[in-house]
Amino acid sequence: MKKARFLICVLAVAAISGVCCADTITDTLVTSSKGDWGGVAGFTFTATLTTNPDHTFSLDFLVQNTSQLGGTLSAFTLSLLGGGNASIDVDPTKSTLNGWNETDNATFGNGNNSSGCSTSSGSGGWLCASGSSVNIGPGKSLDFVFNGTYQGSVSNPFDLKALGSIGETKLAVSTYMASGVPEPSSMLLLASGLSGIAMIGRFGKHQRR
Repeated sequence: MKKARFLICVLAVAAISGVCCADTITDTLVTSSKGDWGGVAGFTFTATLTTNPDHTFSLDFLVQNTSQLGGTLSAFTLSLLGGGNASIDVDPTKSTLNGWNETDNATFGNGNNSSGCSTSSGSGGWLCASGSSVNIGPGKSLDFVFNGTYQGSVSNPFDLKALGSIGETKLAVSTYMASGVPEPSSMLLLASGLSGIAMIGRFGKHQRR
């Protein structure tokens, strides 16, 4: 009986550890013709960040052109961590950069002509990517994947700046993305872990009778 209780305990702890071992957050921003989101409708930006206890991270940054017009992207910068002494170190050999360059802990200005990434005070934990303007046709998408290490705490929602165009109109996004959405599998693991603990409690009470 003791072995059975031990096994149940191990399974429950493993289930909870599954939540602790990898934390995934997804933020989405849909550009609009109104407000401060670039002033041009047609792009959907989705950032999915997974962090691990060993301080490694993976970021999937997907850009989708949902308009009927041709679009371009020339640069973007994203704040993943809370600033201060936060830092990231991207490994380009394990990343998908689509021919662009990436600069760690760097950002750029809000102006349409400020696509050069540069390090400055307060840019710790920012990721900056830029290169030759790339076309994203109607209904098409472009996916970037960054893998590396980090120091600091995740800052959510993510702060995004992106430069490009939709049709003949320039796009200059500078805003926070939507609130984070927890990964469904993490929620399932949490529920499984709590159920396991409840089972242990009921099993122990039964044994004491």
